[in-house]
This record gives sequence, C-alpha cells and structure tokens, in this order.
Amino acid sequence: MKVINKSIPFLIKMILCISLFLIFNNVKADGYNYASFNWDEFAEKYKNYWSGTCEKEENSEKCVEQTLKSQKKFYTKLYKMLTKYERSGLYIKDEIIIATIYFGLNADSFRDDNYYYKRWFDKISFDFDNENDDVTIDDSEENSVSLTEESNSIKVLIKAMVGYEATCTLVSSPSYETNENGERVPFCNQGELYKENNNYTCKGAASTNMVSFGEKLLVNSGLTKFFGITRSEKHQECLNQGGTYTVANNRTVSEDAYWEFLKTSEYFDKKEHLQYRFAHIIDGTEYSSLADLEQAMENDEALYNQYHDKIVEERQEIIDEIKENLELYYRSNPESVTYFTSVDNKYYYPIGSAEITVENGKKFARGNPVNSYIIKDYNPGTNEGIDIGSNEELVNIIAIKSGVISKVVNNCEASDKTCNSGYGNMVVISHSDGMSTTYAYLDEIYVTDGQSVMQGELIGTTGTTGDSNEKALHFEIKISSGARVNPNTYISRQNPRPQPSNVGTIQGGTNTQTVCLTLKQSGASDNGIAGVMSNINFESGFLSTNLENKYEQILGYKDQSYTAAVDNGSYNNFANDSAGYGLCQWTYYTRKAALLNSAKSNGVSIGDVGNQISFLFRELKNGYSGLYNAIMSGSESVDSIASNFCHNFENPANHTQCDTTRVSYARSYYSYVANGCNS
Repeated sequence: MKVINKSIPFLIKMILCISLFLIFNNVKADGYNYASFNWDEFAEKYKNYWSGTCEKEENSEKCVEQTLKSQKKFYTKLYKMLTKYERSGLYIKDEIIIATIYFGLNADSFRDDNYYYKRWFDKISFDFDNENDDVTIDDSEENSVSLTEESNSIKVLIKAMVGYEATCTLVSSPSYETNENGERVPFCNQGELYKENNNYTCKGAASTNMVSFGEKLLVNSGLTKFFGITRSEKHQECLNQGGTYTVANNRTVSEDAYWEFLKTSEYFDKKEHLQYRFAHIIDGTEYSSLADLEQAMENDEALYNQYHDKIVEERQEIIDEIKENLELYYRSNPESVTYFTSVDNKYYYPIGSAEITVENGKKFARGNPVNSYIIKDYNPGTNEGIDIGSNEELVNIIAIKSGVISKVVNNCEASDKTCNSGYGNMVVISHSDGMSTTYAYLDEIYVTDGQSVMQGELIGTTGTTGDSNEKALHFEIKISSGARVNPNTYISRQNPRPQPSNVGTIQGGTNTQTVCLTLKQSGASDNGIAGVMSNINFESGFLSTNLENKYEQILGYKDQSYTAAVDNGSYNNFANDSAGYGLCQWTYYTRKAALLNSAKSNGVSIGDVGNQISFLFRELKNGYSGLYNAIMSGSESVDSIASNFCHNFENPANHTQCDTTRVSYARSYYSYVANGCNS
C-alpha cells in the first residue's frame, strides 16, 4: 500500500501535536459511558499538555486560561452529543473525531466559520441541542427544505458518520438441499429466507449499503422536487435490477461514510492553516486562493475537470495522515480495536452452529449459523423483536455478546402458550453497556441466573414453549434507556463469526491457487475473495515474497534474498526502508513493523501467505470495517468490492484502473473461486 508523505515542518509539528494528544487523551468509560465525562477531572489530569501549547506565549497563564475555556466548550459539547447517540444505540469512538478536529484546527481554538458548510448541510434540519435523551432528526418536508446554517464542525463531522441502511431488495425462489435426515430443506444463496403461509422466499441481498442523511431525505421525502432530482443513483441502479429500493429508519455508524465525507466535502479546503497543502494546485493559476478556484470551478466544466481530482487527491493524503496517527494510537492502546464501534455487524447472530466446542469447561457454538428463516420481523407495537425458525431438528442458541444472566424462566410447557406472558421459557442477559438481550420460546436452557456468559456461549435451544406454532426463537434487544430496538440493526445472519486470529497457509499448485485456498479458509465470501485476488494480482502477482521492483536495485536484494535477510535478522531496516512488500505491497513503516511483529509472534516467515492474509484481514476489520464486512458476507457485488478495495485500501497512484482492469479481473476470478480455486 503506497502512502505519499510530504516533508513539511509545519505538518510534522501538527502530526506531533496530534500524536501527543492521542497518547494523552485516553478518556474511556466502561461501556463507552460518555455521560460520566467530568470536565474538571479531565482538565486537571491533562492541564500540563495544554500548558505545553502555551509555553512560547508572552502571557502563558492567560493562554492556558483561554485554551482551557475553548477546550471545555469543545469537550462538553462533544460528549453531550456522544451521550445522546449512545442512548439512541449508536456508539461512536471519540478519538477519531478529536484527531480530525485537531488536524483541522489549531490546538488552542475550537471554532469554525459557518460559511464553509452551506453546500449541503445547510439544507438539513438536524437537532443536536435539545435536552431530550434522544437525538432528534426532523425529516419532515417543511423542516428539511429550510436552509438552516451550520455553525459547528463537530456537528458536521458526527453527522457525516451517521447513516441509514439502504437495501435493494429482490425476491427469488430458494434453493434446496438434503439434510442429515434425508429431508429437502430450503436455503438462500443470497438474502434472508422467509416463511410465509408455508411458502419460502428469498428476500434482499441484491445490495445493502449505507446512505447519508441527505440521501435518506432524497429517497423518502419531497426533497427530490427541491433539488430537481427524480431519484438517487443507488435508487436508479436498484430499479435497473428490477428491485425495490428502501432506506430503513435505523441509524447506524459508518466509518467509510466519514472518510468519504472528508474526501468529497470542502472540510479541509477552508482551514486556514491547511492552505499550504493545496498551494501546488493553485500555483500557476490566476487565482489567489483555493476558495476562489473552487468557486470558479462551479461554473467552468473545463476548470473542474482540470483541478477537481487533484484537490480530492490532496484531501485523501490528509486523511491518510490522520489514519496513520490514529494507527499509532491504537497500536499503543490494543484495547481500542476499531476506529468506530458501530451498532451494525457488532454482535453474533443468536442462532449458533451445529458444531459445539468446549473451552475451559464452557460450551460454544460459534461457527456459522445453521440455516434459518424469519417467521416474524420486527414491528413496533406488534412484535418488539424478531422470531427466527429453522428446519433443523436441534438449533443451538448462543449469547450475541458477553454478559451476566439476569433472568431465567424454565417452567413453561409447550401446551401453555400464555406462560410467562407468551414468552415461554426465557433467558435474559444483561450487558456491561446497559443493553439487555432476551431469548424466548426456548426448549432446553443450559445457563442459570447470575452466571457469566461469553459471546458465542451456548445458552439453550429453540422450542415451542412460547406463543409460537413452530419451533423458534423470539429475540429482543433493549438499550440502556430501556427502549426496545430493532435487532436487525445489531445482528445479521450475513455477519460471519470472527475467524481465528491466524490463518494457516494452504499450499496449492500455483501461487494463485495458494492465495485463493488460503483466502477460502478465512471464511470470506466468493465475491470478497475474487475482489481481493484481483487487487493482489496487480500489487504482487500473488507472490507473498514480492519486493517492489525499483527497490531491488536500491537495496541490492531480490525477492527471496530480501525475505531471508529479514527472517534471519541480517537486514533490520524492513519497517523503515519504504519498499513495498508482500501480497498487498505494504509500504508505510507502521504497517510493515506490525506485519513483521505478526510474523515473529507466530513463528513464521515474513513471506508466509497465511500470516499476510491474517494481517490483511485484521487491518481491514480495524480500519475499513465496511469493506471488511462486504468481503466476509458478500453483501456487495464483486465489482463493488474490487473497486472499493482498490480505491480505499490500496489507494494506487492511478485510480482509473480501479474501476476498469481490476474490476474486469475480479469478474474472471469469481468463477475460479466459486469452482473451489480451480480453472
């Protein structure tokens, strides 16, 4: 992965500032309990850091005083907003917001000019300042078209993270297979299996993605007329497939949407101290500032075509540098496993695997869930959870996340449909963040009240003890406020179980086959594997020991000799030599250092295929969660995955190949993958 760095003193100073800030800022309450934030305690603890920013000022005491005032305003507002989101079921890590704010503003000043955000967000009413527990989003047509002004960059950034699940739904007939009992049972190659009037259908999974608040309005409100737009591009793509396009009301957090906002908006462009980053673009033009150039670009297509991509490229470089500094923080704080903690794809599906493993006396069913279907979907006021059925004789139920058993009901008979208010035999688990999960209609129950359970641990089996006419699980989620929420926002059958931290290399007849078979072992979808393989082919030709060509002459090594020298310790500059290496051509020093540490800790060569793929998937999961989930679940097309992997993860100098050659190759690899890594 190539990352361009500029040797600019001010930038170095800024990066150091961010790094120091991230190191010192370790405000984490258990369960992300942002409501417990205490400014006075926080300020006392980190006062010396802020004092350091004022050392060279003539009146340093006054500087510290003013800085603390601005910091208090910033942090108080930030944690107030994060608290509201937390109570709504959205968990947003604070470090990445703070890092971006710091990169975009001076360390002693948190303010912004509302002029810069009138391009899009001034058309949206989004209330953060109400005193209610929940964040209120007024998306009525009347309020939506009112041109409210944006005055706070924190609002803009957090708003950019929050999106909605948009689904292009196609309905198809299921496939059938014969189970161990010789019965023909239905399953869906894509989508969820639904049972309606004893008929099975497959719904959804044509594509599922995040859309912004703005797109939600475009789809679900009269704003289309306001903008003169019939429908969004995603909406039209869905209609072209013969599907139905819907945007759910369930809010969630998207890391990808956040970075995309920073790349496509003018957030960085108007920051006074970042103007030097764009100086090389406006040099030689008739314009004195980037703002003037961008204004001219709005009405000049030729000018737009000449400079737009260059501006976006520079924004991307700033984003890469923010990510790099965040990475330094996360590597020194291993408990921070993701940039964002999103409610989607966060927890296990409650239906477990048929296979049981025993670890330290506990039983787990953490493999991929057995085939199941939705009997009743979430419907507030009618069904406050989801009912899940299966044709399997024995269906294991597991804890979706770790917690403590807070209630067990185990005295209901299948004949009494009213027992326990229709819930039947039931287990309730309380979790550390205030959430609770309910598992009802059970037959066997394997846990007791007060017992601690781990994620994936076996707690019981489906049954008919509740208000159900067939063997099923009734599943509910309550958030910390006590409100029942849609479980589909938190769980998905398409969400694969976490794989082992290390993937063993499966040797094939060729390098291509070795990579394919090893990727298969990771549990990734065929779409995902094909998209990844296309990019690996371009980066390294499937050679895990590949040393970037131009560095062979510079360093005096070939692929194998370089790998051997790194392994035996005779060459000790692996992390810092800027040479691309391995399947994905890792280049940046922190990533190469982490790759080397991974190989050493696992006792394998730096060129080991399995270790590199394990490392790749950890990077994807921790820094590119949307892409990772698509690769594992296959929820996006092979074209989309290949393109996304190229644009965002690899980020090559020439992005045009992302949507052309790499996509074309991915399509050809799909049949190879689907055929078991055979031509």
